[in-house]
Amino acid sequence: MDLSDEARELLLEALRDSAGRILRLTAPGGSAYLKTNSRVFGNGSPAEQARWESGVKQLLAVGFFEPQGTTVFCITLEGYQAADLLQRRK
Repeated sequence: MDLSDEARELLLEALRDSAGRILRLTAPGGSAYLKTNSRVFGNGSPAEQARWESGVKQLLAVGFFEPQGTTVFCITLEGYQAADLLQRRK
């Protein structure tokens, strides 16, 4: 499975989330970050935001997540299966 480090990390952390979701949150001032399983990804800088957003885009493109609006992404069956494979390889 050819996923970036960011996509892999987001997928495995979302697997541990009770709802299997990634949230895109916006802080005052416009900076955005991602959150899943009580873990925050990014530090508010544009470079970090772009880094983690690229992971989300990759997960969406391969069908491991599906959007629920513009700020919530839910893991799919294929995503659960891929995460299971990743965990076995560790």
